[in-house]
Amino acid sequence: MTFAIQQINSNWSSQVTTLCFTVSQWDRDTWQDYLRSFPDVAAAIQAGEQQMKGWGLFSEEVFHRLYTAPQPLPYDQLRPEALWAHVLHQLIDESVDIGELQIACRNNKLAAGEATHRLCEWAIGKLPQPPRSFNPQKAEDLEAEFVRLQAELTAREETQKRFNLELQTETDPQRLATLQQQLEQLDFDIAGLKKQVKSIKAKMGRVDKAAEAFAEKIGLELAEDIANAVYQALNGVYQQQMALIGFGWGDGLGTLKCPGTAQQKERVAQRLISDQRFRKIAEAAGRFQAIAALRQGAKRSKQIPDQIADTSMGNNLAKLAPSELVRVALDAVRTQFFKDFTEESLIQQEFDGSSDEGQQGPVVICLDKSGSMDGPNEIESTGLMLALVGIAQSQNRKARVILYDSRVRHVKDIDPLTASPTDRLNLADRQYGGGTNFMEPLYEALDALEKHADLKEADVVFITDGEANVTEGFSRKWREAQQRLNFKVYTLLVGSYVNTSVLDRFSDMNIHVRDLSDPQVHQVFDI
Repeated sequence: MTFAIQQINSNWSSQVTTLCFTVSQWDRDTWQDYLRSFPDVAAAIQAGEQQMKGWGLFSEEVFHRLYTAPQPLPYDQLRPEALWAHVLHQLIDESVDIGELQIACRNNKLAAGEATHRLCEWAIGKLPQPPRSFNPQKAEDLEAEFVRLQAELTAREETQKRFNLELQTETDPQRLATLQQQLEQLDFDIAGLKKQVKSIKAKMGRVDKAAEAFAEKIGLELAEDIANAVYQALNGVYQQQMALIGFGWGDGLGTLKCPGTAQQKERVAQRLISDQRFRKIAEAAGRFQAIAALRQGAKRSKQIPDQIADTSMGNNLAKLAPSELVRVALDAVRTQFFKDFTEESLIQQEFDGSSDEGQQGPVVICLDKSGSMDGPNEIESTGLMLALVGIAQSQNRKARVILYDSRVRHVKDIDPLTASPTDRLNLADRQYGGGTNFMEPLYEALDALEKHADLKEADVVFITDGEANVTEGFSRKWREAQQRLNFKVYTLLVGSYVNTSVLDRFSDMNIHVRDLSDPQVHQVFDI
């Protein structure tokens, strides 16, 4: 594959502030602000700079292209040490997903920053080692030396011309002798300078050839890798969006009545990069919340099918057609769902104003945080809990979360009118790891149902992977309380354990799955 590498102009600028594109000051400041807020990204870019001089400028240009300028103005002259960046930009342009990535990132600092980080992190890992003959610092040093020698040569040649003119008119013998001596010295100096300039030009030529060879090597070896880097960046943006949905931002549901500040959102985005557990929880929460919204929408459309007035395209999860549920639930087509979500091209149902929203009561969620839940089950179950909280908020339903292991560890009430992302962040962060006790959290749930009017007739969702004892006496009192308070218990049993006899003592419906990727989990969203 041949790349159109521009001719090199020897009159380089010694102040290297750009590689291939003219970056606006606004975008430059925005990128620097992003790096200050995301120290992990800044550290990765700095590490790339150690490997490839100019990597910081290249990342800035990538951010610029994604954030505000889909077709940026190319820089009018390319220095030889910038040819590698020129080829990388060409490969980015030729990738299948670059147009979609630019749409997803336009005027979105968090998305553009995430994409730039992902793309540059992937690319620097695949970049071939520069040959010893290609040294950007050496190129800059040669440039500075060339400019210095050229300036000195020009000055001496101008002096030589002036002395020659004076020699033609001078009549004083002593002055003529001095001029002759000075001209001889200038001839010697100019000859030496020309020799040095010639040598520098030869070295610069070798640097040029090394730079071109390195750029050609990148073009030949990295085409597929850069296409993958763009794809990874696009997936990263979609994952970030879904993770932020897990905390209520951008879900189209009106989940957050108190949406928090831009700084809170930025802090969440920071943790999505630095904390893998947190990112996985957030992505699970966003995925479950999307599924929950779709199931609730499907349920509503079945209850009032005559009230569907029209269909439209958009990304309001509360209005999506039931057919979209399949796409978000299946791994094979989930990326396409995210793409259509970003482009607001999902099928929505428009209703005539009637709705069953508000008819459902509060929800109490008991989540097992014992040691046996560590790993994927803990991450997915925490995401499921956050999704249940989110869907309750979107429906103006109060929620109480009870985290337990061998005892009740934490209780949090979520008021849909006052809850903020900080409440969900706090719940996501909590890890314990003790044994398992069912009766303690169930007593806590029962106490809430009996003493708090705003939790009257709440349904209880009980999530666990283990086995614990529930006495006959407790079971009898529990069933009596259910009759008196009119509530139901839905238990989600995760793992290989299948003996539900203990659960039957307090649960009305047991949903058993080996892991939380099982579509049967989605039944819990029907409450």
